[in-house]
Amino acid sequence: MTKNVIKYAGVISLGCIALAGTLALSGCGESDSVTTKTVDYCTTANVEKMDFTYTDRDTSAKYSDNVVNVDLDGNISGDGVQKNGDNVEITKEATYVLKGSLSGQVVVNANDAKVQIVLDNADINAKNGSAIYVKDAKKAFITLADGSENNISDSTSYNGVDDGVDSAIYSKDDLTINGNGTLNVSGKYNHGIACKDDLLLCGGTINVSAERDGIRGKDCVKINGSTINCDVNDDAIVATDSNEDDKGYVSIDAGKITATCFGKGIVGQTYVRLQDGSADVTSTDDGIHCNVRVDVNGGS
Repeated sequence: MTKNVIKYAGVISLGCIALAGTLALSGCGESDSVTTKTVDYCTTANVEKMDFTYTDRDTSAKYSDNVVNVDLDGNISGDGVQKNGDNVEITKEATYVLKGSLSGQVVVNANDAKVQIVLDNADINAKNGSAIYVKDAKKAFITLADGSENNISDSTSYNGVDDGVDSAIYSKDDLTINGNGTLNVSGKYNHGIACKDDLLLCGGTINVSAERDGIRGKDCVKINGSTINCDVNDDAIVATDSNEDDKGYVSIDAGKITATCFGKGIVGQTYVRLQDGSADVTSTDDGIHCNVRVDVNGGS
């Protein structure tokens, strides 16, 4: 396996220098040889329309004292939360503090609501499907309580689940992960963390192992302060939307990424931006890959 810093075909901007065509940059590895290939340019990158901002709630690990405490080891009931078989279902806008162990799922089904889940030494291991599934919400927040260690894993097979759901943490809506604790995610079926909208990683230590990709966001993946460690069998961090020129981008604004992967490291369909922070990728394929544009403005 070779440590590839950048292997890229397209347009790359390094500070004020712009190059077009086929370009390959590699770091240290088992071999000094680098093979490049030309790709078809199927989109443009409308960088001016991309949103690189974060709200105060995205970056803050704070939450009010007015919370719903959920003991996963006990009888679960309260305003907006209930036990449904092996699963815990959240149905109202509030902040829910989860502690203890659950052999089942946490499902957010709260139409047009902002839901915050605080993981405070929580172990959630799904028997069937995703361990945390945001089925319906305006936006979801997963906050890692200070000093906590949280373990999330899905099942090795999925039976009768909703179409497309395939990850230990899966969200159909915008998802932010923040806080000052540790999140260990094991994607036993497919991916580790996946989001069908914007995925923001704004704090905490996030350790991901997965059968396929580690972290996937459709519209974008934005990283601002998290320490991320990926050990996966395919790509490490991916933004998947290739149909809209202002979507499908990865922005690293702060934080530390370490990835070992049997695929690509950091993948944006339209745009990859390294604004600050660091990325250390050991991969069998491209370290950073994009079909349109990469900007390295800072970081390492």
